[in-house]
Amino acid sequence: MIPDPVTILVVEDDEDVREVAVLCLADAGYRVLTAANGDFALPIIAGAERIDLLFSDVVMPGTLNGFALARRAVALRPTLKVLLTTGYAEQIVANEALVARGELLAKPYRLSDLVERVVERLDAGAVQLNKVLFRLLEYWRAKCAGRPCPETADIDLAALADIGNYLSILRVQGTPPDLIFSYRLVSPELRTVFGVDLSGRTVGESSPAAHRAFITGLLREAVIRRLPVYSATGFSYADSTAPAALAGLSTERLFLPLAAPDGRVSDCLCGQTFDWTSAGATVTHVLQRSIGRKDTVDRLG
Repeated sequence: MIPDPVTILVVEDDEDVREVAVLCLADAGYRVLTAANGDFALPIIAGAERIDLLFSDVVMPGTLNGFALARRAVALRPTLKVLLTTGYAEQIVANEALVARGELLAKPYRLSDLVERVVERLDAGAVQLNKVLFRLLEYWRAKCAGRPCPETADIDLAALADIGNYLSILRVQGTPPDLIFSYRLVSPELRTVFGVDLSGRTVGESSPAAHRAFITGLLREAVIRRLPVYSATGFSYADSTAPAALAGLSTERLFLPLAAPDGRVSDCLCGQTFDWTSAGATVTHVLQRSIGRKDTVDRLG
């Protein structure tokens, strides 16, 4: 059976530039879809077509520029890889982090550079698209220092102050596979979203059973296998009964095991980002619904 070709959606309002990019990528063996701007691209992304990478110009006519399109696209498809391009120097300077990570390609670009960058983005894990979680993962990996996971005492939260709003620490109790997780430290972002301080409470205790089983299953896997586990949940909410404010919401999580001095995993360092706050949608409504929900899991061994 011949596998489906990797598919790239090219979004570019300049017809000549778009045609050259399409020919280049097709010659490299990719299947290519096209759209003239973000407004035309969004229905394609929301549809059933396979799309592995979004390659989009930043400045385009319409209601969505490249940055807004990328955010909406990843909300709908959490594992979608993104590569943006722009010829505006001020945008390149303002987004140096994206350039350094290979997520923003300066125009004019050589076709060989385009193909090389596309290959790099396709090889990147989904967690690398989230700068908060990728920063946390790189810190955790550095602290491993050749061990399966670092010790809790190795983690200096002051060194992670730039992403501290998204960090929680969970206490691990019990013996595998019968593990219980409770909040030792609750991130400000989590407190805002849930509207309560979850300190000392068991993870998922007030969530629907299916969601609780999903989250604790991911945590259990991270602890038992001693590896980072990334998860993204997207909500398309295509049905007409859902509030419009909930369309396209997503959340991403990263669970990182931490060991005690005796070697057992005693804690889990967690990062979680949200596309909403309690002001825009209630967590209860989101967790209770299953229509339009799509979960993605990536084990980062």
